[in-house]
Amino acid sequence: MSVTVILVVGAEAAGVSARDGRLVPGGDSIAEAATHRAAPGHLTRPDGREETLAALRFRWPVDGPISSDFGAPRASRTGFHGGVDIGASRGTFVRAPAGGTVAFVGWRSGYGRTIVIDHGHQISTLYGHLAKPDVVRGQTVEEGAGIGLIGATGHASGPHLHYEILVNGRPVNPLLVFARPQDIYSRSRVAARGRKKDEAAQRLGVELVRGEFRRPEDLEPAFATLSREGAKATILASTPDLGHLRDRVAALALQNRLPTVGFSRSFAEAGLLMSYGMPPDLLNRRAADYMDKILKGERPAELPVERPTKFELVINLKTAKALNLTILQSVRVRADQLIQ
Repeated sequence: MSVTVILVVGAEAAGVSARDGRLVPGGDSIAEAATHRAAPGHLTRPDGREETLAALRFRWPVDGPISSDFGAPRASRTGFHGGVDIGASRGTFVRAPAGGTVAFVGWRSGYGRTIVIDHGHQISTLYGHLAKPDVVRGQTVEEGAGIGLIGATGHASGPHLHYEILVNGRPVNPLLVFARPQDIYSRSRVAARGRKKDEAAQRLGVELVRGEFRRPEDLEPAFATLSREGAKATILASTPDLGHLRDRVAALALQNRLPTVGFSRSFAEAGLLMSYGMPPDLLNRRAADYMDKILKGERPAELPVERPTKFELVINLKTAKALNLTILQSVRVRADQLIQ
């Protein structure tokens, strides 16, 4: 039986606007919010570049945090860092953030195995330290296509992606392309998890539909629409901007009789049917460990990128009863916490 699952994404809170029917982070302006510096004029000329830059704003080539910033000095050598390093596991797929033509595939000193994509309008992107390219020179690639695998070739202390955006042949800080640098990791995770949900839904024969809200006041009509259109359940996207709205989301989910899954224990405690995600106390402990290492002199860019290995399932039995749902005993015994 086909089940409709709705993915609700807090858009405006994450600096996202719907410009042409897609999610386009940051709207139409290109600025670095952290420093309020305007982007170079050649990035905003109305000659077709804006569409490409919109695609670059929407997609991040790999799911992971930035481990080394644009312009940061290198630990093992001097020189200008012309891009950003994104931490990810070895073998992770790198995906083209915008369509274009592969202009280079091969080995570059320092970069290791490298791919360069020409997106037209004097805009290109570079991907370094790859383990294995999956494209050839002259090949046309579409937005979101897999182009290679994460590795540690060239001057790399561990697996990660070196990502550059070049305009007129000059490296441009990717944070100038994104409106709010602090949202990059959040958006990359949403995009990557969206692809994974699509793949999982197809395997399970589940119909996956995405719903969005852009302002807190849009939540109520959004849930009403989902209920009216026959949605069977709701999955909340893992974005920090939803955290302060969890009580409102829980009330609306119950009001519209939509079983809803959150990404943190606090959502189940607020009244959602269940939550599945990394324990917040574990996250806090690991953050403290990293801060201790930094205060003792270790360079943040050289600390290893970690991924969670423990997840917890919390089920709110009071909400299940209110929704007239029966939670099977086989599911109950797997829960880390049952809220009576």
